[in-house]
Amino acid sequence: MVVLLMKERREARDMGETEQKLFDEEFSKMGFTDVEFYRLISAAKKTTVQPGFCFCSKNADQEKMYFIVDGDVSIKASTVDSPTIAVVRKNSFIGEMSFLSYLHDETIGHQAGAYAVARAPCNVLEWDFDELRNTLLLEQNRGVCNAFQAFLSCDLRRKLSTISKQSSEKKGSPTAKVDSSKALRSRPTRVRFVRGGNSLTMNDTDVGK
Repeated sequence: MVVLLMKERREARDMGETEQKLFDEEFSKMGFTDVEFYRLISAAKKTTVQPGFCFCSKNADQEKMYFIVDGDVSIKASTVDSPTIAVVRKNSFIGEMSFLSYLHDETIGHQAGAYAVARAPCNVLEWDFDELRNTLLLEQNRGVCNAFQAFLSCDLRRKLSTISKQSSEKKGSPTAKVDSSKALRSRPTRVRFVRGGNSLTMNDTDVGK
């Protein structure tokens, strides 16, 4: 165990430029240590998707979660050809609410609540639900799991705020009538995380209030 931890610390210090930038700009601010970030990133697949790639489809089971390293993603409420109700940009998650549902109970449905379609080439981190869940539930990864759930909650709050602002700027258009918070999720999810000795449980319906 000690040898493994020393190995992880050494490899975490030798992260690539892209990973180091992500850690410095986003994950470290959410309380991740470099080793926790390394464990999380090691479970991800780095890939590039092209315009038109569909990250998730409304009411379809979601099996992967994504983090947008760079690029833009359109959120669409009804069909893949529907008007864009919002644009999600870099340093945002896609499929996080479906994953949180799956994390807390893998037996229930974890359908996406909207369509998410790449508007331009996107560099992303991709996690398979099963593999990510197994990684987070390891005893030695308790800190990773807590920090990750906290990050997902903050990201969702930030995303809903952005979508609300984008919808307000489109007053008078059909997109202004869309309840964007409902478009991003299919069912309430309880989120519990512990960080810095503090414990908090919330519903996703509380996020953004």
